[in-house]
Amino acid sequence: MAGALSLLSTGARGEILDRVAAVVGSEAVTVSEIDTDLRLEALLNRTELGERSQRNEEVLQRLIDRRLVLQDLAFAPFLRAQPEEVEEQMELLRADQYLDGRDFAAALLHYGVMETDCRKFVEERIAFERYVSFRFETGLDAETAAVEAFYRQEYAPRQRAMGQPVEPLEAVAETISLVLVARQANVLLERRLQELRVTRRIKILASALEEPQP
Repeated sequence: MAGALSLLSTGARGEILDRVAAVVGSEAVTVSEIDTDLRLEALLNRTELGERSQRNEEVLQRLIDRRLVLQDLAFAPFLRAQPEEVEEQMELLRADQYLDGRDFAAALLHYGVMETDCRKFVEERIAFERYVSFRFETGLDAETAAVEAFYRQEYAPRQRAMGQPVEPLEAVAETISLVLVARQANVLLERRLQELRVTRRIKILASALEEPQP
């Protein structure tokens, strides 16, 4: 049992370089994946790395959900990202600026991640978004009454609170409809994730989360 949950790598002195934080079905989520996800989040949000140990559990749950979706995608491989799609997104990242005006290469160095980490993240994000769109958004539509209610109860008050002009309903109805469809899709996604969490064996190793990152 221990061998199945360890997934250990050793360096020149035999020290453990990675540990398993969770097992999702037959796949492991490692502590280094949690660390990398936190670093990528900071890079893409243009923020400094915060106290990582306090967010390990949150990020692990996010990685588990992502792993469940990718496993579900095995039954719909046409939803996976194509190499040219990934490269297009990578070009946008390379052309952007990051914290303190860093270019992409300097940002990677600052946050301690590799371009391959970003590429994998982009590939999985494209697949995840396509999965949600195809499986949950297809066929959804926002009712007129719901669009009007959102306009009155959320859009207009928020614009006024920010001191921004309130556009007429007909000018923002399509955008509001997209927001409402996305909300419906998120509810359906959460239900699907709950189903997958029941049907797939998930084991979380709390001790791996408690130990500090090097």
